[in-house]
Amino acid sequence: MTEGSAARTTFPEDFNLADYFLFDRERDGKLDKVAIRFGDRTWTYGEVGARSRGLARWLVQQGLRAEQRVYVVLPDVPPFAWAIFGTLAAGGVLAMGNPIAPADDLAYVLDYVKAAVESVGKLVFWRMAIKPGRPVAMGVIGGTPFIGLPGNPVASFVTFAYLARPAILALSGTPMQMPPAVQVRAAFTYRKKAGRREYVRVSLRKGDDGALEAVKFPREGAGLLSSLVETDGLVELREQTSGVEPGQNVAFLAYSSLV
Repeated sequence: MTEGSAARTTFPEDFNLADYFLFDRERDGKLDKVAIRFGDRTWTYGEVGARSRGLARWLVQQGLRAEQRVYVVLPDVPPFAWAIFGTLAAGGVLAMGNPIAPADDLAYVLDYVKAAVESVGKLVFWRMAIKPGRPVAMGVIGGTPFIGLPGNPVASFVTFAYLARPAILALSGTPMQMPPAVQVRAAFTYRKKAGRREYVRVSLRKGDDGALEAVKFPREGAGLLSSLVETDGLVELREQTSGVEPGQNVAFLAYSSLV
């Protein structure tokens, strides 16, 4: 090495810190060696590796792509180890949050898109009083309209159908009117906050009297893509509505009318 030159290390294209710090220990024959001690419990390299691989598979199934950030908010407990190695093994970039920080502080970190857009353009609005789909944004970057959809598939679908698609058509000069809702009979009970518009995933069936009834999907999560596949459309509950009771008429919109 000549004077003034810097030492340089070259890493292979597929280098991964999870391999270097964890999985290589398994290949070295240390599967049964203790990797973590926590109180009276111990975890071997094999156990930590299995949990890390399981989390990595789950992250990929949720749609994690290479170099996307994963926000880990955990105290210093053993799951923190497989959260780190699972994120790295899946190709994610680890971002750590303080588990005792106020919820608003953690939410501020998650809103990094907001800060990024505002640094190069202008946000027209950020978040709406709808469910699913609250973290949706519209703005302008370099004179070009910007629409930011939520990450969960159901929230993304709802905001695309009711916000992004009409905006895109309007910008292209194509007039659009939202399709009229069909009145059907609710076959479910539901409670919601007044002042917020909500969209409930439902399937249609015929009641004993031949009238169409809406049956709510049994689970709520906005990350459940199956809830769109296994239902027929959305029941729209306006801001002034605080709940639904069986037998009540509700406004139904089929997916086919929204896209």
